[in-house]
Amino acid sequence: MSPAEKQQSALPRPRIFYGWWMLALAGMVIVVTTVPFQDALVVWAVALEQQFDWSRIELSLGLTLSRLIGLAAPAVGYLSDRFGPRRMVLIGIGVVAAGTVFFGMMQGLWGFYVAMSLIAIGQMLGGSIPLVILLSRWFLRRRSTAIALLLMAPSVGGFVLVPVIAYLVNPDDAVPGWRLVVFALAALTLIAAISVFALLRNRPEEMGLLPDGVPPAVQSVSFSLVRALRTPAFWLITLGDALASMTVVAIMHFLGSLMSDQGFAVRFTAWVVVVHSGASVVFYLVGGISGDRMPKRIALAVFASIQAIGILGLALANSVTMFLALAVILGAGYGGRSVLAIAILPDYFGTDSLGKILGLSGLFSTILLVSASPITGLMIDWLGGYSVPFMILAGINLLVAYLFLQARPTHLSELTGRPAT
Repeated sequence: MSPAEKQQSALPRPRIFYGWWMLALAGMVIVVTTVPFQDALVVWAVALEQQFDWSRIELSLGLTLSRLIGLAAPAVGYLSDRFGPRRMVLIGIGVVAAGTVFFGMMQGLWGFYVAMSLIAIGQMLGGSIPLVILLSRWFLRRRSTAIALLLMAPSVGGFVLVPVIAYLVNPDDAVPGWRLVVFALAALTLIAAISVFALLRNRPEEMGLLPDGVPPAVQSVSFSLVRALRTPAFWLITLGDALASMTVVAIMHFLGSLMSDQGFAVRFTAWVVVVHSGASVVFYLVGGISGDRMPKRIALAVFASIQAIGILGLALANSVTMFLALAVILGAGYGGRSVLAIAILPDYFGTDSLGKILGLSGLFSTILLVSASPITGLMIDWLGGYSVPFMILAGINLLVAYLFLQARPTHLSELTGRPAT
């Protein structure tokens, strides 16, 4: 134990570890910056369509442009490592606020595209990458749980914020009703920025604290991006997570068509999607807690296998009850795996270059996610049904479980040829 750790352990511990306040701030940031223009996008679509008479294609293009910003994940990761999470979050919130104000002032379609792009850039700069880095530095023993709670925040916040926005916007009211709501959201974003400036800190050491408030049980690792790329674990985790995410996107895209072909009404599909989303949120936390109590690669393999069971069951389901039960299983696998695939990276590679590692890993996922639906659609058309393509997707998840099991940590000494310091 170092002298600093001995001194820290001798000091009286605060009743609430400051890292939990960091988690609360991170959750507030991700809710304020993402929920209004992602979860509540349907509300704005109705209001804008009624005022400007834009087509559905024109409206959807704005969302597509914002999704393409995800390709910048490696750059965001590099900047987060270079300038620190706190500065990146402040910049991101500022850009979101500027984009929100522009959204409220726009008068035409191109203004809508610019506003949505600005908001998406801000969400990327101050979003999950810098916030995961921040929490990974503040937590070690409870790292998975902290990341799980962060990922849960948008869903939980959406349950409250989306209905409030829908009630206040009320597209039947005269303009500028929706604009006033947008400006109120911009003010809320600025309040979040002030809170971050006053309270957010990059590392516990800046306040004389330690991760989790206690001396670490093991020596932390520190890989550069180049060294991380030389490990089998990075590629096994990245490929496994990308493939597993791709299969879920493909399943959810064609679930409505599958159920419709079996004669089920659209409302039943909606309920299946809601159940799947609810189960995913619950199992974010279950996955996080599991990852803090057992080897993460084993927990990842378990949740990938659960996801495979859910997909295989959907290929054979023939009743609403079966679809609902399998939605729970699929959501459980998806939620637990999503958390652990992020939390395992700082465990294996440390936090000094975590932004670059997260960014590059996210880029591969984005590329596969874009191709998920077209590839699955081709399989469905070519094979003339859903059963075999869904079984293939289930098989991919079993392969993913195997990849996760093989993703053992690499020690720096294995790369440098000498003991790690």
